[in-house]
Amino acid sequence: MNFRLFLVILAMFASGRALALDKADEGVYALVHRDGHVTTKIARLSQPDGRWRLEDRKPDGSWEDVTCEEACALEETTPDQVEKFLQGTALDGLSLRCVHDQAFAFCRGGGSGTRSYYMLAFSGGQVIPLKWVRLDPNTLEPAGAP
Repeated sequence: MNFRLFLVILAMFASGRALALDKADEGVYALVHRDGHVTTKIARLSQPDGRWRLEDRKPDGSWEDVTCEEACALEETTPDQVEKFLQGTALDGLSLRCVHDQAFAFCRGGGSGTRSYYMLAFSGGQVIPLKWVRLDPNTLEPAGAP
């Protein structure tokens, strides 16, 4: 097999492979308002049993799981799916690693030292990108804040 054909086959195989989050992405996050301030909307991403879970923080400090077992279980997202999700959004062209269900995707951009996080909300045929910031789980302040 010539080398060029091998590269084409390898690229086709790789394009269908999932680009998922990893253990380092587990944590507590807050939604960032479009004006840049960190809101009180807080979520926790975890993988306690090998499956990704997203929990919403309730006003009393307890957590409510927003994932479920079947139709809304978070799945690893392929590069083709990410590209489709981002088309026509402000994030179009970014390389993201995501898990998703029918209502949203939770994604990481950047490298290991400069990770950024987004939720892609699927609403009425549109994808709405929302920026999230990692929080210190003890203080609920943005990670790295003084």
